[in-house]
Amino acid sequence: MSSDETDLGPDPTQPRLENAAKAGHPFSFGWSREVRAVMAGLDSARFMNREGPWVLDSPFEVQLARLSAVIPDTPGHSGLSSIGWYRDGLSTSAGSSSEHLSASLGFTVGYPFLNANVTAKYDKAVSSDSNSVKASRNSSCRVGRVILDRTPKLSHEAIALLQAKDGPENFRKRYGDFYIYGFGLGADAGACMSASSEATSSRERLDITVQVKVLFYSKSVTHTELKTSNTQSSSIAFSGYSTLDTGPPCALTSTSSDQQQALGQRATEYLNKVESLQSTVRDVMGELGLVDGARLPLSDCARLCASGLVVELLVAPFARLNQWVESIGSMRVD
Repeated sequence: MSSDETDLGPDPTQPRLENAAKAGHPFSFGWSREVRAVMAGLDSARFMNREGPWVLDSPFEVQLARLSAVIPDTPGHSGLSSIGWYRDGLSTSAGSSSEHLSASLGFTVGYPFLNANVTAKYDKAVSSDSNSVKASRNSSCRVGRVILDRTPKLSHEAIALLQAKDGPENFRKRYGDFYIYGFGLGADAGACMSASSEATSSRERLDITVQVKVLFYSKSVTHTELKTSNTQSSSIAFSGYSTLDTGPPCALTSTSSDQQQALGQRATEYLNKVESLQSTVRDVMGELGLVDGARLPLSDCARLCASGLVVELLVAPFARLNQWVESIGSMRVD
């Protein structure tokens, strides 16, 4: 594997978070319901750590910090639109196979007065057919952001740390190199159903013939065994999810008519969630009071994350702050 593949990961269109951080620009990454606070720090060198990159201490003056909602298509906003899209998928497959085995055997047992011939024929044929179909529907929408209403101010303690010897290194050890400046809002939902069937038939035939000759007398006896079997099986599987749900994704498999009825009900439920995703998101936003220009206290971070509306964390480097640059310029070197 080349070094470029190592840096970019398996999909070059999806750069690794480490590389996005190395560029020194603001970036975002997908998120779910776990609560994270705006103005909290993270260390990009810890992205691969099991505990994550999170830093508990914040270098900012958080007492007066507030959040501002940037929500298209709501009162107070003009010019921009939210984004929503649907994706449908369908795939089918079919296959068949057959096996055939035929063999014969013959031998003779002879004496001066007795001659016996035995022959056996064996024939086996197996055929199978399989079919499967998979259909999916996914919906996504992105409706805006909740971000800091102004550039945050570093605390006196953080500035003093930056201005001391080895300030940037010590600052990163304590606070990290990036901070969360907001949330991307939206939701995703999807449903996938697959059905498969298989039929197998088998036929075996064994013929044994014994022919005995004694002097001028001859007799032949044939014994035949025939075995046939036919088997059929079918199953239906369904999986569905919505990032607005508090529970785990749905996953069901059915092989009987009773199970299929229950599966069909859940499938209908999740397909409705996919179809109505954007209106559901707007309802949740209304419950949270999210309209364009709304001011929110920093404590609302927990409520926003718990609602399921947070689909991205927006992060920016400390090194882009004017206070950072000014503090580094007056750093002591003794």
